[in-house]
Amino acid sequence: MHHATDQHWNAVKLILHYVQGTLSYALELGGTNASLSGYSDADWAGDVKTRKSTSGYLCYVGNALVSWRSSKQTCVAVSTMEAEYTAAESASRELLFLRDLLGELGFEQDGPTTLYCDSQSAISNMIGPSVVHEATKHIGIKINALRDRISQGLIKPEYIGTKDQVADILTKGLPRPAFEQFVNLLGLRECSRRGGVLDIGNL
Repeated sequence: MHHATDQHWNAVKLILHYVQGTLSYALELGGTNASLSGYSDADWAGDVKTRKSTSGYLCYVGNALVSWRSSKQTCVAVSTMEAEYTAAESASRELLFLRDLLGELGFEQDGPTTLYCDSQSAISNMIGPSVVHEATKHIGIKINALRDRISQGLIKPEYIGTKDQVADILTKGLPRPAFEQFVNLLGLRECSRRGGVLDIGNL
């Protein structure tokens, strides 16, 4: 790390301390529900130097988390709606891949895959009249790509309140109560350090 400050080193130590304290945690997989769903979220201009936003998405098969990503957006979003839309488009691409994969494994999805988003304005732009404004023309391809997936019946955006938006954990630091709530919703469970696999049911 170039020009590291005490703030950077303190952050690294906090991360390592957390990792050391959660070595016994693992994702819980199982159940009989093969329905695919996703959650997408974004902060807005969270990087204080570049003002770029951070996207996060989570994909579930039933209650089992199978795919996730947190990444800095490549373009500076000029509004929270734009940041949320960019995150949703990225999530929808992953959901399409997982739909195809599940189909090849014999788990065809009945109807569109639900994508939960906590931005009403972003959802309105996904399902409303197709208009690419001057301020958003640089993401026009993403706007129309997601709209196409929705019109084809592959993706269905649905509003979820911020307090229940589990993908929020991938976009910024959270207060401890919210963090612990979302860790639980991720399906992370403390297990034996001795290893092994516990079979809790077929997918």
